Amino acid sequence: MSQLRRCGWQYFLERIVRTPSRPSVPAVAGQVVHTGTEQVDRLLHTGQTDPRVLLQAASTDADAAVQAAIVEKSAAGWEPSKWKAFGRATAEKPVGEDLQWFQAQGIPQSLVAYVEWRMETMWTLAEIPHFGAAIEVPFVYYTNSGNQVHGWIDRVFVIDGELVLLDIKSGQKPKTSEQLGLYAAALRNGLGWNVTTGYFLYGLKHGEAKLTKPLDLTVWSDERLSRLYDMSSQAIEAGIYLPNPGEACWSCSVSQHCEFSQAAI
Repeated sequence: MSQLRRCGWQYFLERIVRTPSRPSVPAVAGQVVHTGTEQVDRLLHTGQTDPRVLLQAASTDADAAVQAAIVEKSAAGWEPSKWKAFGRATAEKPVGEDLQWFQAQGIPQSLVAYVEWRMETMWTLAEIPHFGAAIEVPFVYYTNSGNQVHGWIDRVFVIDGELVLLDIKSGQKPKTSEQLGLYAAALRNGLGWNVTTGYFLYGLKHGEAKLTKPLDLTVWSDERLSRLYDMSSQAIEAGIYLPNPGEACWSCSVSQHCEFSQAAI
């Protein structure tokens, strides 16, 4: 849904037409970082608190995830040199933040920053019945009109007896708390958990673990979320896909097939 609202034409090309997507380096790297942070939290949950062990395990998983992505994308005809790099090329970064940059700097810096942040905070993971530690928790949320929204909740922690949500971003801070609000609603409707507060952790790829202020998630009622997602569903059913050329075109996975990307400046 966020892709649909960010650029309807990208959604149309990628998900309706099924235009072959050029792999995006930052998207792949973000998934790799998530893989590493999951390993950190799983080990912490078992009682492992040695930061060297945590970082080594995370790095090993991340390296394996990078190699798996290279094999997968290459089999589809996309060698790493053809992947979409982040942003525009500069004199300092002739190909932007490409895969080599992420392998050498972005991913290692992200994992170090996350391990340091976790060792500093030592937040306790919540336990979900019949699932276990609240890491990458799958959910299906139903809107008032019956539409289904599928997703995964990065983390649910317990701080001073209160449940709080955390979503991890290797790059920039999101511009809205909607994602966390959806997670809170899914937990409320699925488990009866009343989660009113959440955080984004961001900036990891530059070696920083920046935490937002506590975000009030009570504004995301079922009625508000249903309006948002049901309107999006109506736009899809009506075939309304508004293009939004701009800065995002430089990292778009289907821009080479898009007649509007030429307008980006």
